[in-house]
Amino acid sequence: MVGSAFDEHSERAQLILVGAVAIAFIVLGLAVVFNTVLYTENVASSGAVNEPREAQQMNREARLGTQRLVDRIGTGNNWTNDDALEDAIEGNVSAYSSGLANVTGNSRPTMVSLQVDEVTQMGAYVQHRDGSAFDDESAIDADRNWTLATNDARTRAFETTFRVDSLDGPRGVGGDPFRIVWDSSESSGTYTVWIYRTGTGPDDDVVVQPVANRSNPKVAWDASEACVLPGSADNDTVTIDFENGVIDGYPSCSDELDVNTAVQRSEERSIDFFNGTKAAGQYGLVVDDDGNVGSDVFDPTTLGGGLLTGDETPYYTHVAWSVEFEMTYGSGSVTFTESYEIEVYNRSR
Repeated sequence: MVGSAFDEHSERAQLILVGAVAIAFIVLGLAVVFNTVLYTENVASSGAVNEPREAQQMNREARLGTQRLVDRIGTGNNWTNDDALEDAIEGNVSAYSSGLANVTGNSRPTMVSLQVDEVTQMGAYVQHRDGSAFDDESAIDADRNWTLATNDARTRAFETTFRVDSLDGPRGVGGDPFRIVWDSSESSGTYTVWIYRTGTGPDDDVVVQPVANRSNPKVAWDASEACVLPGSADNDTVTIDFENGVIDGYPSCSDELDVNTAVQRSEERSIDFFNGTKAAGQYGLVVDDDGNVGSDVFDPTTLGGGLLTGDETPYYTHVAWSVEFEMTYGSGSVTFTESYEIEVYNRSR
């Protein structure tokens, strides 16, 4: 009886154990199946998960690409009217759109189309390219002190290349140097950059001296107030990018070029040249269509004096200041359309 009782309990225990093991395998199997399904779904949907990020990247590339494209179209050609410029922008953007569509054809999302919605504002690319003095040749008797752009205009991409042999010596040492003044209606917002040489001899280097007002520097050149471009006397030219505060080839002196002397993005200032006969070379800058160019009011709808006439400097050509685009891209049966506007010459993007 004892043995019989023991066998009965043992069998019952074995049944319970077998059942528990079976249930454990069932649970384990369900877990494996469930995890496999999740893994399969994750793998299958990884493209969809990445699509928003890829769409953002595509959007950034399209914005940067169109900005650079419109910049090259504007400043790389001489446009004398708005219509021809707009046609060129639309045609080039259409070709760019076709190229993007081909590149992204096998990806998700796919770029469907990119087109110009509207050129929202025109501007002017003001240029002085003949290597002559920086006076205003469009004025009678070629004014040496004159306003390049009024404070009604926003300016961008201002770069100058000076002929070293054209620059004067410092004040009080036989010279009255050239300087550029960013003139603000606010008394604290005016900045001047003087460009001259340490002396009047052929071995004297170029000096760049920023001053936070319109006043003259000291009578004699003072190394503590300016930066000498070492070895510049041996060069033919010196190039200064005023928008970014960079002197090409002289990083140490670029640090001396006060950030406030660079073209301000948030404020409107006039740009005045003083003693333009004491500097020569080339310069260029972009202004919006609200400003004055030299002696003439810039009006993109007319062909006024100074518009690429070739017999006076500076002259200007038409550029697009800002453009609105429409971009369409899609994934499967869903398409997305987005409009965006770029300020072509705003490098702070």
